[in-house]
Amino acid sequence: MDSIGITDPLWLTTFPHRVAPRPEEWLAGVILRCDEANCWNSGTTITHLMRTAGTDADLEQMNLVLPTSSLPLALLAGWLAVPESALISSTYQFELARLYDVPHPHTQLLDMGFSLHVCPLCLDEAQMLRRSLVLPHIRCCPIHHAYLQSSCPCGRSLWRRLFSSQTQPFTCHKCGLAWAKFARQEADPKRVALEQNILTWYSFFFSKGSRMLLARALQLIGRTMEERKITTVKHLNGRSLRVTFSSPEKTTLARLVDVLVSLKLSPEDLEADESPLLWRPLNWQTFYCPIPTCPYTRPDEAGTRREVVK
Repeated sequence: MDSIGITDPLWLTTFPHRVAPRPEEWLAGVILRCDEANCWNSGTTITHLMRTAGTDADLEQMNLVLPTSSLPLALLAGWLAVPESALISSTYQFELARLYDVPHPHTQLLDMGFSLHVCPLCLDEAQMLRRSLVLPHIRCCPIHHAYLQSSCPCGRSLWRRLFSSQTQPFTCHKCGLAWAKFARQEADPKRVALEQNILTWYSFFFSKGSRMLLARALQLIGRTMEERKITTVKHLNGRSLRVTFSSPEKTTLARLVDVLVSLKLSPEDLEADESPLLWRPLNWQTFYCPIPTCPYTRPDEAGTRREVVK
């Protein structure tokens, strides 16, 4: 935390007590720590931000994992005296934009059925909301191997209630109990191992991702299912469902990771795949390649693949 005196010229353009994003911290945690550092009620920082920007938005519906242009991060960065890129790095904006090759990735590309869940141990140690804990399929902390908590011992669910003007930051919006004091339950080692595989795939796509890599992953899935002679996959939720993908740019990352992990495939399998890139939807009817230089092909009546001239 960086504090400034009232005689400092920055007093008029920044907050009295400023915070900076930590490595792997989620944007929501940065905003809540700003409230806490300045002895404000939960949500004061973001409410002031939205009012200053003239934006009328529902804080409970606001997406802080993939923020839209309605959230003025440049303005907040100025108040905190940090680069705007530091705040964007506390989201998944950079990673998803590169992976899907779009400037403003839509939330659905990550497949966010978002509900708030926290690690009490992370909060107790460093008042930390890790951005990896908001990813789909993640239900335990990879640092403490404890289940994440989505409700207070009083019975009130956190759901989307990141901010509540009637309570202090990082506390239950009903009874005021600190999130750090929520139940601490050791996770099943099998679940920890499973989620390590899930996070490995997320990290792989976030660090090396491109639309071509998405196409290769889909092709690997199709070939693997064909080799195993299966048309359905038992997903992470335990349900066996038929696997279909329309195209790489419409494939949600959470669903792709779900299928890859469920098929027990690894990033090493994908990197070792040197077969020509030829994407086809998994309805087994037509082939489609999103790379302009790759010919379109379609099987003829005899089953031989013929190039289709565009």
